[in-house]
Amino acid sequence: MFELSILGCNALYPSNQINTSGYLLTVADTNILLDAGSGVFAELKKRVKPESVSAVFISHLHFDHISDLGVYNYYLEFLAKKGLFFGKIKLIVKKSESAVYQSIAGLNYFEIVNFDDETPILLDNLKLSFFKTVHPVETYGVTVCYNDKVFTYASDGNICDNLERAIKESDLTVCHAPFKYEERGENKPHPSALEVCKIAKKYGSKIVISHLFPDCDNSALKEECFAEYDNCIFAVQGEKYSI
Repeated sequence: MFELSILGCNALYPSNQINTSGYLLTVADTNILLDAGSGVFAELKKRVKPESVSAVFISHLHFDHISDLGVYNYYLEFLAKKGLFFGKIKLIVKKSESAVYQSIAGLNYFEIVNFDDETPILLDNLKLSFFKTVHPVETYGVTVCYNDKVFTYASDGNICDNLERAIKESDLTVCHAPFKYEERGENKPHPSALEVCKIAKKYGSKIVISHLFPDCDNSALKEECFAEYDNCIFAVQGEKYSI
């Protein structure tokens, strides 16, 4: 069984005690942190020992997805100096020539694991596969398979064939879709929530909509989605969802 904990679900910046992107996926004894946005580390620490996390997956190098990696590294360094942590945590990230990539690749207590969108990675009893999304910077989603269950973290990115395929094949998909339908557009960095709800409805899939804009009234966004499809969920920090 997959258990997904919402550690942060804001886009751009934290506000009103809601962090930016971060999710904890737990399968048996394996914990995977999906992105590490601002404030996410403190939420992670409430749920598991951060040193027990098997891997951290980074979808892309925008700061609202990576900003807590540095403080996570400080925590591990603190434990290591006290003789309470040995080794490194796997950091699954696409290799890049950017200065941001070089900075996180230099974190002492993470082991960089580069990936491509053709070769799955085996982690304990899980198979992780990756797919490219349509976003202003190079961005990837990840699909996690365990027995007969499939979970997808689609992260950022507009409507594309890869996104539709992921929703179709998954029991649960987390999709970052903060726009109302009237705000949709091919050049947008994200889809509208209603667009991904329509895809989920087409295949009878369960979808969690996240990464909403902070300091906004999202009631109209939710209303148009629930009118279309009643098997969609809007992420709430602190809540858990299971499949």
